[in-house]
Amino acid sequence: MLTNFFPQARKKHRSAKTKKRFIMIQDQAIIHIHGLFSNISYQTNELIMRARGSKNDIKLGECERSHRFSFRIDLRKLISRLQVNEKRMYDFYIRVSVDKEILSEEEIDELPKGAQFIRDKNKSEKVEYCMRLGEFEQMVLKNVELYTYKDQRGLMYVTQKGNISFAFNKEPNTIKRTLIYQIDSKRNVLHIKGKLFTRNSKLLKGTVLLKARGTGKEIEVPFTSHFLKKETEQNYGLNRYQYHVALKLDQINHFGILDEDTYDVYLKLTLHDHKKAKMVRLRKPTYQAKYLANEGYGYHKDRVSVVNPYFTFKKSNLSLEVVHFSKSTFRFLNLVTQWAWLLRKLFARRDVWLIGERTYKAQDTGYHFFRYMRENHPRKKAYYVIDKDSPERANVDKYGNVIYFKTKSHIWKTIMATKVLASHHPNYLYPIRTRKFSSKVHALKVFLQHGVMGTKNMVSNYGKRANGFEADLFLVSSDLEKKMIINDFGYEENEVAVTGLSRFDSLFEGDLPLKRQILIIPTWRDWIGDHLNRFLESEYYKRYNELIHHSRLEQLASNYSFDIIFCLHPNMQKYTPYFKDARVKVINQGEMDVQTLLKESMFMVTDYSSVGFDFSFLQKPVVYYQFDQEKFIGSRPSHLNLERDLPGEMTNQVDDLLDLIEDYAKTDFKMKETYVKRSEKFLKYKDQQSNKRIYEIIQSKKTARQS
Repeated sequence: MLTNFFPQARKKHRSAKTKKRFIMIQDQAIIHIHGLFSNISYQTNELIMRARGSKNDIKLGECERSHRFSFRIDLRKLISRLQVNEKRMYDFYIRVSVDKEILSEEEIDELPKGAQFIRDKNKSEKVEYCMRLGEFEQMVLKNVELYTYKDQRGLMYVTQKGNISFAFNKEPNTIKRTLIYQIDSKRNVLHIKGKLFTRNSKLLKGTVLLKARGTGKEIEVPFTSHFLKKETEQNYGLNRYQYHVALKLDQINHFGILDEDTYDVYLKLTLHDHKKAKMVRLRKPTYQAKYLANEGYGYHKDRVSVVNPYFTFKKSNLSLEVVHFSKSTFRFLNLVTQWAWLLRKLFARRDVWLIGERTYKAQDTGYHFFRYMRENHPRKKAYYVIDKDSPERANVDKYGNVIYFKTKSHIWKTIMATKVLASHHPNYLYPIRTRKFSSKVHALKVFLQHGVMGTKNMVSNYGKRANGFEADLFLVSSDLEKKMIINDFGYEENEVAVTGLSRFDSLFEGDLPLKRQILIIPTWRDWIGDHLNRFLESEYYKRYNELIHHSRLEQLASNYSFDIIFCLHPNMQKYTPYFKDARVKVINQGEMDVQTLLKESMFMVTDYSSVGFDFSFLQKPVVYYQFDQEKFIGSRPSHLNLERDLPGEMTNQVDDLLDLIEDYAKTDFKMKETYVKRSEKFLKYKDQQSNKRIYEIIQSKKTARQS
């Protein structure tokens, strides 16, 4: 046994360059290890294994001291030495000795703790230390697989950094990563090509799995793969495969086209050392795949599906957006796209403005600015884009100039548009978001915003270089927010305008009586997704379920005569039944206008939602219930100091939250002066002229595309 001989932290020095060749061969229970240092001054004679997080080290074998080494491991004996049913990872080391004279001062300084300086018989000084086994210039692994002995499982494997480890009754993360280097379409077939890295797991077969976000429907398609032997040996023996996916878009869905939806793309892999198939998200595009990907088309009877590949903001995961058109509408789309340059010249005098939100919505900044335009500038060719079947369509129908999503009129007006004004991504208002069509839209793109920025870092979504987002004009509510958008998001001074959000004019109307009600309105957690079990097991569900069922909250409502409304984020609507038994009113956004709720309520509980700013602008108190702040904010820091800047108290405990509700109830829900002052920093104008400012700056602004 060895103790306290291992480095606390591994640093690379000259030995990294001398690790020439490594071979590991498994013959059932026997592991044969052979290695070679290119520099004969590096010599080893001992193989050691150490459990992660433990100080107990296990000597596994000896050989004659040399720059060549060979060891033999009997997995039956090794497993017998370990504690039954424990689940641990073990790392392998070799004891190395090297002549001190060949090391530079820097290399000596970088030697791991525990290194010993000794003199041999010839009085030459040597350094002896334990070196992590792995990261050889050439690494070959043969027949390495899971071995079971007396119901205990062991697997030799290569870590992500190329080192040798042993998984005992545990399963290492098999898939290192995927790479996509080409996406193109030919003759109704969408081709996706790339590489797959599986450590030492051998790929036996695989399929591509397309999972629809809306319906949850899954479609599997086989893919072909080719083992890259030379690349594998030159990359620490981590298996590399080249794959090719060919999606026949007119036959993929039971010999038909894909349904309209957004599909997330996975690889479903059968591996030689795993009982169950492994699922891995297809991600990490090269520049060519990300920016030169072509859309594909599927034809079936009178329908055409347009399959548009795109990559998600945060993790660059591949998804497919599928949109349907009738064949006649699709022909019109192609014709207008092809001749867009000429049509714009012929109809240059038409000043067409497209306005909207997400195409199923009409209650946020898009709606408010559209209403302003129809009431104050009715002769302007300003149109609202919405789904024909949207439940919120009635909000805009009464103003006229409504165009339905994906119709010929919508296609025409998008190509003719001189301005596109959106509460979210401007291209959400396009009939189709392919690169080809988007390049034909020469309009000024205006980001109306749907909330004051700052709480969460949104640069990956709305930054100047964010993939899939394009804005020529970014509207904000204060000088503080403008500095943030310039400094953090990367926009130029003339691309950001302090106007206030369009919905603020209505917010300050004072047209609704104040009710004795508190509003609980949390935002969503994107890591929950569409998984019911993940939702029910989440802290998010448990915390809010606890809050709205809390006996003390019910008692406070009775003692101080107020009602409670729990307003669910749109992404939570499918989970509404799991809150229905609470003694509060549970509603979904869309059932009732959010701004109406803000104006009627006396007090708000939120977490990170920007509606907290809106509420504070009315000089009404907000409390931020942030029990998962570190996870929600993520690795990219907030643009604000949340403790110092948010216009309300913060808490992460339900009892403290209930204390705050009671404290405010005792003062009839009066906002504290400290938070009134904080709120004022985020709003420059409170004059109900935001829409007028927005109109005036947009009216005068052009882009290089329009010159």
